[in-house]
Amino acid sequence: MSIKEEIRNYQSKEEVEKDYERYKEEWRYNVEEESGVHKTGIGLRKVYLGDGLKMEYRGYDEWHKKMRNEGLTDGEIGAYLRMLKNQFIVMNEMNPYEEREPTEEERKKDFEDWRKRHTAFVIKYGHLNGKSEEEIKQSVKELNKVFDREFKEKFGGR
Repeated sequence: MSIKEEIRNYQSKEEVEKDYERYKEEWRYNVEEESGVHKTGIGLRKVYLGDGLKMEYRGYDEWHKKMRNEGLTDGEIGAYLRMLKNQFIVMNEMNPYEEREPTEEERKKDFEDWRKRHTAFVIKYGHLNGKSEEEIKQSVKELNKVFDREFKEKFGGR
């Protein structure tokens, strides 16, 4: 099937919903990030700005060039983009993100990631500020003592 044959001009939201089973496999949808990438390469994501909910397109310029190379006119590209936006909206509604408490393992991983970022920060700025390797090692050692104490308080040891 050519790209042109894939374009559907939905007349209503109900039409998009009825077509869901057909197109859902054409998307890689991430529930937690409320984002998706269509098989053609364009990404869509929900973003909340001061003036409300918006859609963010990722890779639009490359996608537009790709569609032009496939022989689509600007009108067809616009219709295709509207179709994909409508599909994304329905996909988002059918797969809502449900906030949940992170598991203890996830919290531990986040904590360790936080430790790694802070350690990298201490090392980087130690070098930028002209500290010796020994001073940097000492700073990292002191930082890890703080993190170990915090970890023990939060998680009861390793």
